[in-house]
Amino acid sequence: MMVLIEAFVSEIKNMGLWDNVALIQVSDFARTLNPNSGDGTDHAWGGNYMLLGGSVKGGQILGEYPHDLTDDGPLTLGRGRMIPTTPWDAVFRGLATWLGVPESQMTNVLPNIKKFESFLLFNDDDMFNGPPRSNVSPTRHLLRGRVPTAANNRRQGKRYGP
Repeated sequence: MMVLIEAFVSEIKNMGLWDNVALIQVSDFARTLNPNSGDGTDHAWGGNYMLLGGSVKGGQILGEYPHDLTDDGPLTLGRGRMIPTTPWDAVFRGLATWLGVPESQMTNVLPNIKKFESFLLFNDDDMFNGPPRSNVSPTRHLLRGRVPTAANNRRQGKRYGP
């Protein structure tokens, strides 16, 4: 998988678009911390995200990590299930503001956003070093025929993947 991500990043950088790209990896569920009766784990709440891109403020963890993972911890529901401290919408609000979605339109993008206190939500300043460059358009490469295609890559001897 890493080879594919590296190839994607390389091509986007070659196109001059890297500062305008945000690639986010998400999980729609977490796993319990304790095993079930079959020595596996069950679905749980929460999860993590990884964000990469040219304008991403890297090297940081946003949100709050639980300080007590024991069964007596304040965020523990039992059997290793934890109550998340950061809503799913927090990350996507930061991404939406970076992409220029005005606050007046945020509920169109994130319909549940009003259910959370604003201090739980991220802004573009929390996640990015600056706004996307507005003078870069991916279509300019299409018009010039400069977007690499699988066929062009094969002709040039490039191969991605295992």
